[in-house]
Amino acid sequence: RLVETFEDFAGAGSVIGQAFGLPAVTEAENRRLFADYSSAGNTGREYVALDDGGAVGAAFAVAGDGAVNLFGGGVLPEARGRGVYRALVWARWEDAVELGTPVLTVQAGRQSGPILERLGFRPLSRTRVFVDALG
Repeated sequence: RLVETFEDFAGAGSVIGQAFGLPAVTEAENRRLFADYSSAGNTGREYVALDDGGAVGAAFAVAGDGAVNLFGGGVLPEARGRGVYRALVWARWEDAVELGTPVLTVQAGRQSGPILERLGFRPLSRTRVFVDALG
């Protein structure tokens, strides 16, 4: 579902942090980030997948004029293989249709790429990402 409460925002953030190995965020920082997320000019949307009331998956989308771009999806290891990522794709697709932009573009890595291809997405280009190991 679409993140609309601080609790969902914090839960989704925790999932993304764990999935991508990011440092923990304090509650104060989470509240500041949620205020930014909730601001009127924000075109980004965050989604959370719940199991037994706890967040197990999260993903982002940004709506443009002609498409919605999906990115940053993550699922906790213990919840993988149960359709959580597919449910997050579906929730973002439903919102894209509701927004009148039923076209999705995706930035995907090695884990989500095969899932997205099974859902009918096809690669149009590849991007090489460079990391500054000194920074």
